[in-house]
Amino acid sequence: MKVATVEQREAAVEPIAEILGRVGQELDDLAGQLQRVQGLISPLVLQASSLEPGFLQEIQAVDHIEQKLTCLSRFLSALGPFMHGHWVLDMSEASEVVTLSELARRLRTAEHITDETEQVSGDFELF
Repeated sequence: MKVATVEQREAAVEPIAEILGRVGQELDDLAGQLQRVQGLISPLVLQASSLEPGFLQEIQAVDHIEQKLTCLSRFLSALGPFMHGHWVLDMSEASEVVTLSELARRLRTAEHITDETEQVSGDFELF
């Protein structure tokens, strides 16, 4: 794997509004995935809560997480239109900390994806 130094990397300068929109979309997608997981596990949750009444309260935290993700998504998406077009950020360094390659690819625009970033596989651990 080739790793470019900060000096060698091409700047990934983009309007802040676009960055916020992409991050907001990712959060919205996560909230949707979590909502689908809740639908899958709800029969198990009901069964487990009949054995342990406190379990239902604990599992409600999952619903709260989904609600927070949705709110953060909407917040970031709502901020975008208020950003002036000339407000830009260089995302190159910040995007280096994203270790999941598909997520990193979606956060970057196509014009900032290099062959090196395409070849790096991301981490995905199943438990």
